[in-house]
Amino acid sequence: MEPRRYCVATSRHPKREPLARAFGATDIITERGEAGVEKIKELTDRLRAHSVIEAVGTHLFCIAMNILSLEERFLCFTRF
Repeated sequence: MEPRRYCVATSRHPKREPLARAFGATDIITERGEAGVEKIKELTDRLRAHSVIEAVGTHLFCIAMNILSLEERFLCFTRF
């Protein structure tokens, strides 16, 4: 049996959920901070994420690093 693949979006905006799903999100996490990290760990049986894309900035960089597995990928979009 092949392992389940996740594409998790984090958002508190219900109007954005259809867009996230259209781009392939399998799950939507509405919790923030450590509660959001814990939800993602629960969802992935504590395996965390293979890849993370952080496109918002600010404090979310640290949260993204907390859900990333060791030796995996992190992609950050930012404006300078």
